[in-house]
Formats: sequence, C-alpha cells, structure tokens
Amino acid sequence: MIKVGTAVVDALDSYEIIAISFLTLEFPASSGGTMRITEAPRDITIGNNTFTSESNLMSISVPQAQSSFSRDRYTISFSDNTFLMREKFAATPAGIPLKVQLGFINQTTGTLISELLDVYKGQSSAIEWSKDGEGFVLKASFTGQLAQLGEMNTRLTSVNSQKEVDTTDDSMIYIHNSTSDETLKWGRE
Repeated sequence: MIKVGTAVVDALDSYEIIAISFLTLEFPASSGGTMRITEAPRDITIGNNTFTSESNLMSISVPQAQSSFSRDRYTISFSDNTFLMREKFAATPAGIPLKVQLGFINQTTGTLISELLDVYKGQSSAIEWSKDGEGFVLKASFTGQLAQLGEMNTRLTSVNSQKEVDTTDDSMIYIHNSTSDETLKWGRE
C-alpha cells in the first residue's frame, strides 16, 4: 500500500499541484551507472540526487496489468537520436532495476513538495529501438514485482512451509529434493 504524508494530502486537497515523475535506472557501472530522470522542465535535486530533465524522456505508460501474472508492466519511451539509451541498454537489456516516484510541485509557489511517492519498482524486460519520423525512439518495457507494491512473499516450496499455510495440503511432498537425490542417475541408482 502506498503511504501518503500530510504535505501531499494537503496539496491534493487544494488542487494547486502539478504531478512530476522521477525515474531511477540502475545501469551497471560499465554502462554509466545510475541514471536519474525527470519529466520536469528543469533539473531537480532532491537530497544528494539530481534528476536530469535532458534525458529525452518522451512518455511513461500507465501500468498495464498482465492477465497471466499478477504483475504490472510499464513502457517508457525515449527520443534516442544520439543512441545514448541504446548504448546503455545494449550490454544488459533485461534486468535493469527501475524505480518510479511521483512528486508534486505547488503551482502557486513553484516549489517541490518534499515528499516523493514510490509508485513502481520493477526491472527491464524488453527493449525496442526504431526509427520514428526523422529520429529514433527506444521503448523499454519494465515488469514489476508481483502486484503487492513491494511486499515480498517468504513462502518456500517445501512441505513444512506449505503446512504453515494449510495443514491439510500435501501437494509439496511431490517436489523434487535435489539435495537428497545426488546419487540418483537417469534410469538407475
């Protein structure tokens, strides 16, 4: 569940805000390391982190639930005429961690409300690079954690773990235990 502080609640109540996205991409050091991006019209520094507006960020899709999994999927599009994003994703196209936060600027004062909301965490799953009119576009797809907003499921695929959830469920007794089957070979013992 997303927790919202009083400063954001007050701003939302007053309707005097502009919502701004803040993205953090954790590329490997060999691809330039952490990249912080904002769709704001200027660079914004929060604490020790500067989010740059010169990232050629074109769009962030709304989360799309995947029916076969309990996951959200985002697509982020970048104008990529300098091939910067293509080079960053080239070494590691899948598995790049992404965090999307939402910030709010007070329209009256022009100041950023200090609280950012964590709205999405995931990792890259697919990259598409194409020519679009006179330029190039990189579309990066990201899939999120199971739709529990960052919660981790600590259940194990073991008999004892399943018994803690449902004492009548014996389904885990059929799970292959590779540690006790080290000497078992195909077709013979």
